[in-house]
Amino acid sequence: MHNYFVLNRVYDSILKLNPVIKKYGFVFEAYNSSEFFSKFDRIISFGSELRDRTGLYRLFSIGPMFDLNVGDKLPMVLLKSINSYRIIRMETNQEVSTIQKNQKAFVNKLVTVLRLYKNGMMEETMEFQYDINTKKWGSIGINKMRKNFIADEYTIDDNDVEKIALLLSKDIKIKPLSKLAFESFNEYYSIEQMSLKYVTLMTALESVFNKGKDQIAHTCSRHLAILLSDNVDSFNENYKNMKSLYNYRSKIVHGENYKKLELEKKILQLENYVRNVLNIILFKDCSKDELFMELNSKGF
Repeated sequence: MHNYFVLNRVYDSILKLNPVIKKYGFVFEAYNSSEFFSKFDRIISFGSELRDRTGLYRLFSIGPMFDLNVGDKLPMVLLKSINSYRIIRMETNQEVSTIQKNQKAFVNKLVTVLRLYKNGMMEETMEFQYDINTKKWGSIGINKMRKNFIADEYTIDDNDVEKIALLLSKDIKIKPLSKLAFESFNEYYSIEQMSLKYVTLMTALESVFNKGKDQIAHTCSRHLAILLSDNVDSFNENYKNMKSLYNYRSKIVHGENYKKLELEKKILQLENYVRNVLNIILFKDCSKDELFMELNSKGF
């Protein structure tokens, strides 16, 4: 029996990562609709047994082939543990609960790495244990699927593979400096309301770059611009952009009118800033005071 994970909005280009993730004990597999219904018919029949209509809907919406909003039929992509529990137990002498915990930890890290690498509203929506040959299944877990309407497809190309592999190989330890920013960034993916998504992303940056109550927009903008800039010109551009994004946050919080398309565009800009910041501070071993001293010493 293998463990399967469904990452919603991850399409078949993700199979390019298979040479990378095989050493972690996983592989992506893609199935067309007929293959999926043939091989996983017991899982599908389980859906018909659910009394909860919301649960049934989620089960039949675990992939783009079931998504009525996707024009072309796309393959169903599953993340599968290469070895069964039985083989892993024989090789490692671990309890099944430990195996499950370790596999879940890897999937969580993979999701984190993919989010840190590029935008795309990807999330794990389902996990189940299944044996294709015997059609036996174990536990099934279904998470809430959120409706995210911006940059919602996660695709990669050949140039992305090596960079994702490098990020996946790093030891991501959440320290006090990055804790709230990291948590806010991941929470952002679970929020459906656009204005709350924006405010949550801004909270992530405030938690890193601000300590006081005065001149918050200037402080956050200056510190972010120093961290992400290599020269005075890029500093000025980043400072100007961040200051504008922070002012837009005030517009949202104070109930002023804004246009939906404009908000979506600014959310993506802000998301990329948070992502770029996290890719630096997650691997820094310093306090906020030490970070501020480092930034202030750069002299922009």
